[in-house]
Amino acid sequence: MVKALTALAERDPEVKAGITTKPWSMTYFINTGYSNHQKGFALDVSLVKVSRTETRTTGGHTYLVPVDYQEYEMPTPIHELSMAAASTTGPGETTLASTMNDPALALRSYFRKAGMTPLESEWWHFNDYAARTLAGGRTSTGGFEVTRCRSAAPG
Repeated sequence: MVKALTALAERDPEVKAGITTKPWSMTYFINTGYSNHQKGFALDVSLVKVSRTETRTTGGHTYLVPVDYQEYEMPTPIHELSMAAASTTGPGETTLASTMNDPALALRSYFRKAGMTPLESEWWHFNDYAARTLAGGRTSTGGFEVTRCRSAAPG
């Protein structure tokens, strides 16, 4: 991913400007090492308005599945790696970006109230630093290899 984004930025001046215009740098939009996602301390999420659900049961557990919903308009498509997706005006800044609309602000509020920390460069990304602290040095690198499947059909 790093190589592909770097190559694209070299070919396309607009892409390059979107990930290198100060105060941002490309490394703020794409991690060259292990990310908090790989370590199990981050998630990417958006918002939808659910208008209809279905109740389903699997393995004796009942749950709701959204079957009709409308995505809220957010500042950018999720995973757009550019400063247009930034939630603040720069790294380490608390001033919100002018592109942060009401749904993005609501999402940010929900996750902050849950103890998560928003990432400045991505409106959709939230880190769980408390979980990282509890894990101590016992983290993952995300280098998983599936050697067998333990899944079974619900019954």
